[in-house]
Amino acid sequence: MDGPARPAGDQRVPLAADGGGDEERWRSLMEETDADALTPPTARKRRGTSTSPSLTAHEAYPIRYGQHAGVTQAGMAVVPRPSFRHEAAGSPCATPAPALVDGERFGFYDVTGRPVESSGVEPLTRPNLMASVAWRMDRIKEWFEGFNDAQRNESLRALLGVCGPSQEHLLSLLMEKSLHVRCEEHCRDPLAVLPRDVALHVLSFLDEVTLCRIAQVSRSWLALARDPGLWRVLALQPELRLSPEGEQHQLDAHSWLVDGHLVTDWYSITADRFRLRRNWLRGRFSVRTFLGHEQGVACVQLDDTRIASGSSDCTIKVWSTRTNAPWSVLTLRGHLGAVRCLHMRGGQLVSGSSDHTIRVWDIAEGPDWLRGSCRLTITGHTDTVRCLHARGAVLVSGSYDTTLRVWELATGTCRHVLRGHDGPVLSVQFDDKHIVSGGMDAVIRIWSFETGRCVEILKGHRGGVTCLQFSSQDGRIISGALDGDLRIWNMFTGQCIETLDWIRSEGHTGVIRQLQADQWRVVTASDDKTVKVWDLRTRSRLLTLRCHSDGVTCVHFNDRALVSGSFDESVKLLDFSAC
Repeated sequence: MDGPARPAGDQRVPLAADGGGDEERWRSLMEETDADALTPPTARKRRGTSTSPSLTAHEAYPIRYGQHAGVTQAGMAVVPRPSFRHEAAGSPCATPAPALVDGERFGFYDVTGRPVESSGVEPLTRPNLMASVAWRMDRIKEWFEGFNDAQRNESLRALLGVCGPSQEHLLSLLMEKSLHVRCEEHCRDPLAVLPRDVALHVLSFLDEVTLCRIAQVSRSWLALARDPGLWRVLALQPELRLSPEGEQHQLDAHSWLVDGHLVTDWYSITADRFRLRRNWLRGRFSVRTFLGHEQGVACVQLDDTRIASGSSDCTIKVWSTRTNAPWSVLTLRGHLGAVRCLHMRGGQLVSGSSDHTIRVWDIAEGPDWLRGSCRLTITGHTDTVRCLHARGAVLVSGSYDTTLRVWELATGTCRHVLRGHDGPVLSVQFDDKHIVSGGMDAVIRIWSFETGRCVEILKGHRGGVTCLQFSSQDGRIISGALDGDLRIWNMFTGQCIETLDWIRSEGHTGVIRQLQADQWRVVTASDDKTVKVWDLRTRSRLLTLRCHSDGVTCVHFNDRALVSGSFDESVKLLDFSAC
């Protein structure tokens, strides 16, 4: 029975009631039109035909589109309905195919995605399409084989984009043994393809922590990250530098001769310095307490293996930091008054006392013993010797008699007597050019070491200057006083650069009794029972240490440890290298 007349331009293929007519019409249409549009690329290549489709937007594909591909009983191909794109309206538009459910009928669609009514074809349901999977896979593989490398890569990227977790898991299992088997060597290693010098230059921009992490990636990266040149540069950074004595000790411990050449383990040196600085910044340390004095501790000194402490009980005790055995304590007796100041250097210990004398002690140490004896007693001051500093063969002392004296340390001969302070001299330090002293008159005086004349007076403190330290190289003086302020001065201009007090800088709330500074930190002790560590560059407080039960009278530190004494009669050792 003839249907209604079709409008002009309608090129839908009429379907017969039997499958044979449909197959004949399909074959004839493929011959008349560009059948290559529906042919896999490899097949087209074999035939040598063009790959460009020639159907217009109003022509209908005589193929049934749906979720599954297959072949109907009439021999007609059934493939998934694609997304159609056309630009007739001026902008691209995609028409997705509807999802297929059980029992849904397949229909005809033209190239614009519009359904085309059909009749005479028996509908197909999902169970009938299971056999079509193999046909679809054959077509996909045939298409993929016809792609070049770039097209294959793009196809894989597109497929991976629509894969779910189960497909990704399957891929990981299938590719585990064959991954990078046929790749070039180090195909994923950006450093291995570079010359060693270039790779080391790239790594030279990294810090210590990142280099350590890189060393864990692979053996080749470990070999690069452990290059001695990289770690030598890191070890010589200003923030990681130690005192000259500390650096020499490290070099001796981590250097050895190999075939006549000196080899230095810069990695171990840098790691040690980094750990020390981190512990100082984070306040990580172990504490040891030394008891034995019967009155408050007034002064302490520290070196690599010993602690020396002076007390108001007129004794000096020398403690070994290597052991807690009873023999580790050496008691030096000789002063008739409180021991107010100490200076220890090597096997020599110099002490000043309220009995107006200065004593020079020789200290010897063995594997299991300590021994000391007084070698020289220096007299000349008429009141308590409150401070002293030894350097080379010269000793400078300050006293409550308002004078400073310069001595020959070997003989006890007085070179100069410096007068100018209006009160007791509480602190002193010197180098080859200058002597700097602080007194109860709240001023700091700078003296010429050669002539003994006062060349500068610094005023600003509101109380006696109890402690100070200076560096001619940096032109900087750091002072603490009875007013609780910590001040930083320019010794060349006499101007106060910075004031660190308890209000603005979280400073001390009591008298600052003692201070010490190196190239990057300042440590202060105060009557407020605390020891504070300051960053010298940023002028900020790093740590507040509360280890004593009474006012802290003295403090001394080196690269690895800090020792403090207190009115509570104890000596505390804070070891920053033990963590």
